Amino acid sequence: MPPLQHRLVVPLPKRPDGLTEATVRMLQAAAPGACGGSHPFQVKVTGALAGIFKDVETRETATAAAAESRAAEATAERSEASKANEATHEKVTAAQEVRDMRNTALDEAATGLAAAKEELQTMCTKQAGLQAEHERAVADRTEHESLVKEAWEPLKAGEVTGKQWREKNRMIARVMTVMEQIGIEESLRSSLPMALKSQLKERGDFANKAISFCDGELQEQLASLVQKIDSHDGEVNHCADAVKANEETVQAADGLHQNKQGELSTAEGELTEAKQVHMTAVKTTEALSAKETELSDVMGKAKAELEGVSALLARFESLCKTGAQEASAEETEQQ
Repeated sequence: MPPLQHRLVVPLPKRPDGLTEATVRMLQAAAPGACGGSHPFQVKVTGALAGIFKDVETRETATAAAAESRAAEATAERSEASKANEATHEKVTAAQEVRDMRNTALDEAATGLAAAKEELQTMCTKQAGLQAEHERAVADRTEHESLVKEAWEPLKAGEVTGKQWREKNRMIARVMTVMEQIGIEESLRSSLPMALKSQLKERGDFANKAISFCDGELQEQLASLVQKIDSHDGEVNHCADAVKANEETVQAADGLHQNKQGELSTAEGELTEAKQVHMTAVKTTEALSAKETELSDVMGKAKAELEGVSALLARFESLCKTGAQEASAEETEQQ
C-alpha cells in the first residue's frame, strides 16, 4: 500500500487573508501527510487547514449573503421603477387625450370665429348697400321733384308756347328719360310726346288721358321714393344693430378662440413634460434592469464560490477521517 501522504491530496481554497505565499505552499505540501495523523505537527497542520477552510467558508458565506441582499434590493428597485414607468405611461396617454380634446375644441372655436366674421362681413356689406341705396333714392327724389317742377308741370299745363319749341323738346326728352326709367307701358310712352307737344286747347280726350296716366305714374314713383327714404332710417338702424351684434359675436368668438389656443398650448406643454418624465422612468428602469442582471450574476458567482469552498471543506474533513481510520488499521496490523 502506498504511503498515506501519497494517496491524499488536499487542495486549498483561494489564498487566505493573512498568510504569505510561502506559508500556503508549506501547508499544501504538508497537508497530504498530515491528514488523520496524530503527530503534534500533523495535528497543528490539520488544525490550521481546518481553520483556513472555516474562515474562508465564513467569508464566502457573508459575501454570498451580501450579494444576495444587493440583488434583492436591485430587484425591488427595478420593480418600483417598472411601476413608476407604467404610471408615467398612463399619464402620457391621459395627456395625449386631453391634448386631442383641446385641439378639437380649438378647431371648433376657429370654425365658429370664421362663421362669425363671415356673417359680420355680410352685414357690413348690407349696411354699405343700404347707404348707397339711400343716396340713390334721395338723388332720384330730387331729380323727380326737379323734373315735376321744371318740366312736367309746365308741359302738362301747356305753359310752354310754340316759340319755345326747342326748350319744349328738351323738356319732353327729359320727361321721356324718366318715364323710361320708371317703366311705363310702351304705348303710353310712345303717345306721350305727341300729347305734350300739342297746345292745351287742342288736346283731345286721348291726349289728356295719356298725360293723366303719366302724371299718376310720376306721382306714384315720387311717393314710392319718399316712402323708401322715410323708411331708410329704420332699416339702417336695424342693420346697424345687426352689425353691432355681429361685432360682439366676433369678439366673443375671438376670445373663445384665444382661450382654446391657450388651453391647447398648456395641454401641449403638459404632454411634453409627461413624455420627458416617462422617458426618464424608462431609462431608470433600463438602468436598474441592467444593475439587477449584473448583481444577479455576482450573486450567482458568490454562491458558486461558497459551494466550492463548502465542497472543499467536506472533502478535507472526509480525507482527515479516512486517513485516521487507515492509519489506525495500519497500526493494528503492525502490532
